[in-house]
Amino acid sequence: MGEIRIINLVGTPQERGYHHGQVLRDKIHHLYQRFIEMMEGPPLGQKGSAAQFSERDLLAFALAHAPATKDYAPDLYAEIEGIAGGAGMSCGQVILLNCVAEVRRLMFTGSAARAVSRALATPPQPGCTCLAVQGRATADQQVYIGQGYDIEPLWEPVVFRTQDREAGLEQVVMGHPGILAQFGLNGAGLAFVGSGLLVSDQRPGVPAPVVARKILQQARLSDALEVIVGAERTIGISYVVASSFGVVDLETSAAAYNCHYLQEGVFACANHIRSSALAHVYAGLYGLDSLVREGRMLQLLRAGHGALGVESLQTIQADHADFPVSICRHIVEGTSEAMTRCAAIIKPAERTMWIAGGNPCERPYVEIQIQ
Repeated sequence: MGEIRIINLVGTPQERGYHHGQVLRDKIHHLYQRFIEMMEGPPLGQKGSAAQFSERDLLAFALAHAPATKDYAPDLYAEIEGIAGGAGMSCGQVILLNCVAEVRRLMFTGSAARAVSRALATPPQPGCTCLAVQGRATADQQVYIGQGYDIEPLWEPVVFRTQDREAGLEQVVMGHPGILAQFGLNGAGLAFVGSGLLVSDQRPGVPAPVVARKILQQARLSDALEVIVGAERTIGISYVVASSFGVVDLETSAAAYNCHYLQEGVFACANHIRSSALAHVYAGLYGLDSLVREGRMLQLLRAGHGALGVESLQTIQADHADFPVSICRHIVEGTSEAMTRCAAIIKPAERTMWIAGGNPCERPYVEIQIQ
């Protein structure tokens, strides 16, 4: 888990995808096989239980998302087909990798989610902690957003520098082998991060990584919000979307949404619904640590009010209060099965991302700038 890998993608969508699949072929195959093994095994913390899903069922689930994806983003669907060609896999298998979040949500809705919420049968599940600051909260009056990306070690972060001819914008995107995007920044100075939410209205539609890349094809903040609202979304995500002049948090379920703005120049979100407008689709928590992480992040941002910048935000991302399920999350058997697999701070005005390829308390941040 050393320095994060950066891969340049150029050409048509098919060509970009093929290069992605070819360069990361072995890693994509390994990731797919391990994911299938995880899903075919018993639920986390429930040894001896029946299998969760068969590979056949998972592929059928993934392919149910294909029609909406083609309609919403034919260029990105072509990129997925290219990844499949380059990796020597079926298109359905690569769509399934891009539906990982959707599959995982199926594990933690209904009774399973209630069990997690009560911290009974399973350890707290992977989540993320996002931040945003602007104006008088920062030392230079600029906008910054950031994310600690928490998941099991299997999910290797990769940065894709994509020359998107269709959008006319270079993109710096954090994704995984075979997976289009999780968060990122583009050459127009538009950026976003996001945290997952459990909702009861999950449905087949456009997988989250496709929506993520579509956001980064936009030059304006209002257009980015439009592609989120206009997508046939599948799951719950809190999208923290920023430009050089401001930030909007769009808290979404599959069919509903609400927005939040920064209070006194600071904002944080973790993995629980905060909007009363989405109360009707509430389906539980990943873990009660979500409430603690969000509160701790707000506490630290408010304490640094007026002096916040890249280095101080990186220090906040390395915070260990409530260890190991802290802002900087670590693996401890029986308590936390996930870790902060990467952490990033983004400054839209300078089109710059600082990203650490592992726990930010241990790994250096690499600076990536779009000229």
